[in-house]
Amino acid sequence: MIAEFLFLAHSWYPQECCNSQEDCHVVEWVKSDKEGTTVKDGMMEINIPKTFPHRNSHDGDYHLCYDQAAWRIYKDMRLYCFFIPGMA
Repeated sequence: MIAEFLFLAHSWYPQECCNSQEDCHVVEWVKSDKEGTTVKDGMMEINIPKTFPHRNSHDGDYHLCYDQAAWRIYKDMRLYCFFIPGMA
């Protein structure tokens, strides 16, 4: 049952946003200011520049897609997609 839910939740992410199933997920909290947006993902706060493209969230939550393997191995933050609710 949980595996089915994860598949369905992941199924709406565009192909270009994900290298693997772990790259996209809901973030814990979001804080925006004039410089951009900061999101919390686990123990890490990730800054998303104001100029980074935003996409519409399909479920009303904020989602971030980034290369988690590149971050774990090389500490290289490669952002793919950022989804926010309420975009038309």
